Amino acid sequence: MAFADIDRRLVRNLAGLGLVTILALAAALSGGRFILRQIDALVAATGKLASGEITARASVLGGGSELGLLASAFNSMAATLQLRDRDLRIAQDKTRKAEVELAVTHAQMAIATQIQRSLLPDDPLALDCVRFAGRCIPADAVGGDYFGYFPRGVSGVDSLVGDVSGHGVGPALLMAETRSMFLAERLVATSAAQILAKLNSLLYDDLDRAGQFISASCAIFDVATRELSYANAGHPPALLLRAGTMGCTTLTAEGALLGISRHVDFTEVKVTLQAGDIVVFYTDGITEAQNGAGEMFGVDRLGEAVAALRADDPEILVAGVLESLESFAGGTRYEDDLTVVAMKLTR
Repeated sequence: MAFADIDRRLVRNLAGLGLVTILALAAALSGGRFILRQIDALVAATGKLASGEITARASVLGGGSELGLLASAFNSMAATLQLRDRDLRIAQDKTRKAEVELAVTHAQMAIATQIQRSLLPDDPLALDCVRFAGRCIPADAVGGDYFGYFPRGVSGVDSLVGDVSGHGVGPALLMAETRSMFLAERLVATSAAQILAKLNSLLYDDLDRAGQFISASCAIFDVATRELSYANAGHPPALLLRAGTMGCTTLTAEGALLGISRHVDFTEVKVTLQAGDIVVFYTDGITEAQNGAGEMFGVDRLGEAVAALRADDPEILVAGVLESLESFAGGTRYEDDLTVVAMKLTR
């Protein structure tokens, strides 16, 4: 009986051990499948994220496990990437809009540049015994300098050189307005001083509101008498180079800047010119241009350049003056608009 009892106990123990083993194997198999499902979920989410699906997330199963923590970290990283992707798209959209606006601005400035150039004389002017030529180089796309010379039938020439304070679009608009008024006033005024006085009266309110002013010089040349009438509104005085003389003298006429006061009186200088005489009008961008050492080109260098080119036609003289300025500046950027106009009696 004792052995039979032992056998029964042994069978029961083996049966219990077998049951525990089976349960353990079942638990291990179930846990393995759980782990595999978690790994598969992470792999799938990673693949989606790598392919550009920025909203991909991994299922968090068993949040306290290592795989659960890994899934949570993955989801946090994916959310951060999504936010950065959104910010990047917003920045790219702003950049595209800015590029479009910049392109439009460049196109508009190109049109403005073309319009302003169209307001300047294309070619030299030759009338009887006198020849005019000039050039204007703005510091920016458009500038506040202007020059023009217009025949009075066959009897003479009216000319204007002006410089609005500053440079850019605002001064360019004011100078276009000044040109229009000059073209109208020259038809009725009888002297250069009257033209400047009328321009000041008409422009004062606009200049006062804009906080701007204009320097200008106006000249009327009479072909029959060869007399040049010259008036100045706070502008650099014109240079006169007489034939047969070594250096230039200045034409000095009193007058305040346009826009400083509503009522201004301008004096007028009259000189009789002879064959070979040259008169040069310019803006302060010429004489105030600097080289790398900070030296200004100055009136003396301008006069020397004019004297050295006295045998040439006005257009060649103007080009030569600008070449001398460029050589002096040595590549230093011009801070202001440049304008130079030359008139020469050819006989």
